[in-house]
This record gives sequence, structure tokens and C-alpha cells, in this order.
Amino acid sequence: MRTRLSPRALSSGTPPDSLIPALAHRRLLLGLSALSALVVCLLAALSIGVFLRIPDPPTLVAQPVSAPRLAKRLVVVLIDGLRHDYATDPEKMPHFAARMSEETSATLWAGHVTMTSAAILSLGTGERGDFAQILTNVDAGRVRVDDLFTEARTHGFRTALIGDETWRKVYGPFDIERAHIHELAMGIDNSAETFAAASEVLTAKDAPELTIAHFVAADHVGHAVTATSARYLEVLRGVDELLHALLAKLPADVTVVALSDHGMRATGAHGADTEIERKCPMFAYGPGIRRGVKLGAIHQIDLASTFAALLGVPSPAHGRGAAIVDMLDVDPPTAARIQCADAARATALGQALGVPTFMPES
Repeated sequence: MRTRLSPRALSSGTPPDSLIPALAHRRLLLGLSALSALVVCLLAALSIGVFLRIPDPPTLVAQPVSAPRLAKRLVVVLIDGLRHDYATDPEKMPHFAARMSEETSATLWAGHVTMTSAAILSLGTGERGDFAQILTNVDAGRVRVDDLFTEARTHGFRTALIGDETWRKVYGPFDIERAHIHELAMGIDNSAETFAAASEVLTAKDAPELTIAHFVAADHVGHAVTATSARYLEVLRGVDELLHALLAKLPADVTVVALSDHGMRATGAHGADTEIERKCPMFAYGPGIRRGVKLGAIHQIDLASTFAALLGVPSPAHGRGAAIVDMLDVDPPTAARIQCADAARATALGQALGVPTFMPES
């Protein structure tokens, strides 16, 4: 039997006695549904936590270096989200494209997870990023393996960070920091400010031996307005001009490696395992770099060992890459010593992991 409510009952807000049991039952169902949803969320959070729990890495000792130091000062310039096709297009980035043509250069392949924190992990340790970097891209935790910056500090070198603070979250404090939060508002171009900070640090008389200059504006504008918009291309051209001016100010004894961490789709998104997102540009020049070498395709995880070779410090002990000796200005015996050190490191890592035969992934 259906109960009809009178206008008076509706206006009073008080349900009739006949509906009280039904309303109570409904409230009970809603409460149980909310409780069930909460339980599901808690279980999902616990499952993700278990899934992302990475086993403690084996304890390893860095392999000694038997090759000379090649670079007095190393500057790694990272243009966040810069696609390879844009970086080699004279219409879009004339100065960067010219460097790609004239200097030693390569097609740099990012890992399968095309996120900034995954690239930062690879460039500093030689490890590949995985699913964890998708969920912790901004809030990356302190790395638990040996890294380039620890080796540099151990050997008395000073380090500097300009730009994205994610490097500090992953590798701890730098000696000099001009960092900004990664959560820079989408669509905001802070390039002029960040390049000015880079110029101040890199042209100082006491400039550090190892500097990371990570410029994020192009990536964030691409997220906001897409990677094909006029606004994005305008920002990219501005970055190209600012980088050209910065590099022109650096002394001749500075070694420069310029690259991107990942590309992006036309929509401005990235993170997936696609060619347009993994394919990145890289050029390098200065002391320790062979002139005008076209390296072809190289892997992101190989750069940590390459940077270590330039500085004359051990490669990160847990790295899975190997120094790119073809880009280093060394004679064959020195190249062989660097490669042997990489092989010894890979063997030690493989033994620690219980892998009978372990070779670098490059």
C-alpha cells in the first residue's frame, strides 16, 4: 500500500509515523554503503603500498676509477618535456637545432615510464624508473642506492641545483640551490627568472664542479595549453633564446650536456611508453667531449656513468647503464679502462642480486 503525504506533512518536514521504519532502513543502507566504500579505499591504499614497496637494495662499494678526470666543471642542462622533433626543428628552436647539428649529439631514449622523477632517478643513478614514479612524480622520495652526487661530494666536489626541486627530494641538499617547487602553476612561464639564477651561479668565480640546471616552464605550459598551441611554441622559442644566451656566457673550460627528460604528446600529456614521449634530444661539448660525433640512439640510464667518467669519480654502484665512451675524448686504452670498470660494477651488482650473468641494459 503506497502512503501519500499531505501538503501539511511536507511543509512541516516531519515524516508520518508510517514512513519512519522505511527511512531508518534507508539510513542504515546508506551508512553501510559509506562504510563499504571506506573499507575498499583502505584496502586499495594498502594494496598500492605493498605494490610500490621496493626491496632494500644490496649494499655495494663503488668501483675505483682508473681513468683521468676529463671535465673541470660539468653542467647538465635539462629542458623539461622537450620533444626531439621540436629540438631539431630550426623553425621552432633555431639555436638548439644548430647545436644538435654542429655538436656531438644523440637521440636520447627515456625509460618506459616517461615522468620527470623517473628521468631524475636514471640520470643520477643509472637505475630505471618504474610504476612508482607515475604515482610519486612530484613527491619523489630520497633515493636508497648509490648516486652520482654522493660520489661527487665524496671526492670533494661541490654541487648546485637550479630549477626543479625534485632533484633535492631525490638526492638531498645541494651545496648551492636556486630551486623552485615542482608544483609551479600550469601555464606560468618562469624561464627568465630561472635562467637568470643559472647565469648567476654558473658565471661566478667559485662555480661548483657539478651543476644541474632544470628548466620546467615549457613542460608546464604544454600541459596547460597543449604542445601544438601558439602559446607553447612561443614559450619554447623563448627558452631557446635564453639557453643560447646562457651558454654564450660560460667559460671555455665548462663541459655542457643539454637534454630533455621526456617528450610529450600533442595534448601536452606524457608518462606512457610511446615514441613521441620517450624520444629526447641531447647535445654535448667542452673538455672531455669528442667533437662533432653523431651517436645515434643512446639510453638515459647510460648518462649517470658517463657523467661520472667526465668527473673522474666512480659510477653509481647500482647503475644498470654504462658510460658512453664514444662521446668521451679519450684514447682507446682509457676507454677500455672505463668499460672494464663498468663491467666490474655490473658483475658485482649481478652477484649481489643473485643473477648468474648480468650485463648493463644498454
